[in-house]
Amino acid sequence: MKKISAIILFICFNALLILFEVHKQGQYLKISYEIQKLQTKLSELIQQKSEAMYILYKYQQPDIIKKIAEEKLAMKPIELKDVKTVYEITTKP
Repeated sequence: MKKISAIILFICFNALLILFEVHKQGQYLKISYEIQKLQTKLSELIQQKSEAMYILYKYQQPDIIKKIAEEKLAMKPIELKDVKTVYEITTKP
């Protein structure tokens, strides 16, 4: 009787260990999938950052700024004769 109880206890213990191992593998796969999703999101964000930096540097170029000012804002270059000092403006009647 004791042998049968020991064998049943041994089999139950092994079944429990197998269930724990299956649960551990399931958790491992779940975490691995989450890591993969986060790595994909990180690479997308890095790509968006690179594109934003490119656009920022592009719009900081003087020739691009001049082009936007002339085309979109309808600005034109000022001539030197049109520049007045503060003294000239305040002393004219």
